[in-house]
Amino acid sequence: IADIVAAVSGDKRGIIDERRGAATAATRDRVRAASVAANAAAAAGAMPGELEDLGGAPPDAGPDLDAADIARLRAEVQQRKVEMTKSMMASRDAATKLSDQAKGAAARGAADEAAQLERRADGERANMHSLLTELATLEAELAELERVAKQYENAPKPPPRAHRPSSSDLGDEPPPRRAPPPSIDDALNDLKRRAGTPQGSAAPKQSAPRSSGTSGKIKGGDVDDELAALKKKMASAPPKKKP
Repeated sequence: IADIVAAVSGDKRGIIDERRGAATAATRDRVRAASVAANAAAAAGAMPGELEDLGGAPPDAGPDLDAADIARLRAEVQQRKVEMTKSMMASRDAATKLSDQAKGAAARGAADEAAQLERRADGERANMHSLLTELATLEAELAELERVAKQYENAPKPPPRAHRPSSSDLGDEPPPRRAPPPSIDDALNDLKRRAGTPQGSAAPKQSAPRSSGTSGKIKGGDVDDELAALKKKMASAPPKKKP
């Protein structure tokens, strides 16, 4: 009967230990993720001259930090520590009790019973030491979460983005737009128009009235006309008489 009880108790404890190990691993991953996020936030907000990554690559962003999440994680780890402390103390008390029963069985001469009780006491002591190791890990996780919480509180918050005023902020009417600069074709057309207009705004002077007679013809003709008229006059003049 004692062997059956020990076997059932061992199986039950194995299931409990397996579930506890899975929960502990999940909590450890969450604590590690919070630590990575805190380090990334501190590296992103480091001022010039402080300890920062000079490798040129931006730090890993990691998950977003939230004070409420950190507080919930700390409470979860603390609750797990309390439960594990109770289990450790229960294993210690069970080991002490089984060891005393083994001594009593040995005193009565029941060597087999004493040996079984001693083996169960050794199992409880081994479980107690395993729980002590996990308790030390939980203590380290609590200290890390304490550091993360302080680092999150002291981390510089990103500055707010500058608000660019929109047309609704300035009023109903949008600001006047500047005229676009003239194109090359417009500039060339303007130069052509300026070259074709006469200089000055004064009216053109009226020419003097043309006089009648030969002088008017001379002024009106060109050089060839003047030479032709002179030759014709010389040819038509009568010859001079000799004395």
